Amino acid sequence: LEEPAPLRMEAEAYKNTRGHCALFCGAKGTSGAAALSAEAAARSGTGLTSLFVDEDIYTAMAAKLLSVMVKPVSAVRDPETLEPFTAFLAGSGWGVEGREELLRVLIESGRPGVIDADGLRVLRKLEEETMRNTLAETLNGRWICTPHPGEFRVLQAIDRESLRRDPFSAILTAAREYGMVVLLKSHLCYIAAPDGRTAIVDGMNPAMGTGGTGDVLAGLAAGLLAAGVEPFDAACRAAGFHQKIGTLLRKRRGWFLAEDMLPYISRVLSGDNGSNAAE
Repeated sequence: LEEPAPLRMEAEAYKNTRGHCALFCGAKGTSGAAALSAEAAARSGTGLTSLFVDEDIYTAMAAKLLSVMVKPVSAVRDPETLEPFTAFLAGSGWGVEGREELLRVLIESGRPGVIDADGLRVLRKLEEETMRNTLAETLNGRWICTPHPGEFRVLQAIDRESLRRDPFSAILTAAREYGMVVLLKSHLCYIAAPDGRTAIVDGMNPAMGTGGTGDVLAGLAAGLLAAGVEPFDAACRAAGFHQKIGTLLRKRRGWFLAEDMLPYISRVLSGDNGSNAAE
């Protein structure tokens, strides 16, 4: 995949014309994943970002995130509550128990979104329990999933060696069966759409192998979706921008933390090489 084109905005754009991303992430003990995803989304082109969290982490998250509107998940009372949002992210650090009904409401809303991490296990439960015959039709190519190899095997019964040997066949099968764009993240990123489009992002950057970088990627993809980027293009751009940021950071800092990626997002998406991003 060639380096992704910068994200362009009209000169007259303002926050209410740039989309509103809603994230359903985080749980007690894994609130950092929610913070990383939410800030990545907020920096990636969308005009507004809301994060819905459980009551037991609400106060901490509201104090931590200044540019993200943090709300208790209990505020989502019915599908009409979701009307203001243009894209969703579900799953980063989310946990699994008790999440099925909310994820079902999100994917039945007709809006695009990203399913990451724990959200993939919730999706699998939904498929098995209530949506076996309708899931692909409901997702309808609007959603992106962002598994690492272990999470991918939640969706597809495939052994590690078979996935390593032929990732494209595996992710194309999953993309068609689930009706989703699949972004398989590893030392390389493999991307497939239900219509057969594929791409590969050549990273080979071991400094990216640190906790939380996948949460940043998921937030990046969700923010691009909320800003109006088509799902396959959003997955490709997110993976490409993510790898570019990782390359810049490795040159500047060597080993780095996931939160070090955040200040670089807006610069890289706008076409800057990120070299002057705040330390």
